[in-house]
Amino acid sequence: MNTLGGPAPLNYRTKTDLVADVLREEIMSGALRAGVRLNQREVASRLGVSSTPVREAFQQLAAQGLVVMDPHRSPTVALQEAERLRENYFVRATLEVLAVRLAVDRIGDGTLDELETLNEQLADLAADDPGAAELNREFHSLLVDAADLPLLSHLIKHLWAALPSGPMARGRTPQESAGQHAELLAALRAGDSDRAVHAIETHILQADPVTGNGSDPRQTS
Repeated sequence: MNTLGGPAPLNYRTKTDLVADVLREEIMSGALRAGVRLNQREVASRLGVSSTPVREAFQQLAAQGLVVMDPHRSPTVALQEAERLRENYFVRATLEVLAVRLAVDRIGDGTLDELETLNEQLADLAADDPGAAELNREFHSLLVDAADLPLLSHLIKHLWAALPSGPMARGRTPQESAGQHAELLAALRAGDSDRAVHAIETHILQADPVTGNGSDPRQTS
């Protein structure tokens, strides 16, 4: 049984974020199956919170396409259709391309140094190291924040939350990700906007978010 007892982790701002994260994990793992109704009182009791953060968490998950809201009945877990997942991936790529294009002229040497350090750490990990996803998330988070547009960063990270492995491509090793990151970083160092955009777009779209196989979501029926 999941519970929210004890102090909240530092990376969460509110109980709503905590509830949303627990339910998102349960949905992604299959513990909460598609079509299951989510009872607000039951969830609040199980997680040890009031009804307000649960209601707000439902709304967050609905905005991410994970929950379907109904004004007359309890919300239900949405179908995890492959096409919806690929659409999310394509929108994410479009927004990150914009972030990188803006970051080319705004990113500083200090941020580039931080990105390179994270990428070197990622490259040193074994293929099955569970820390790879978090390092990759830190890398992409720092990258999109370099665009210096908080709303854009928020939208991108909102999309990551609805992807099974966040910004980490399924089936890609840490070394493969680090190699593609290195190409992007070289373009940013050189101030080459077109090369940087091509690098980030290729990095995101070349892996199918559903199967993990090489595939551009725009080309998949």
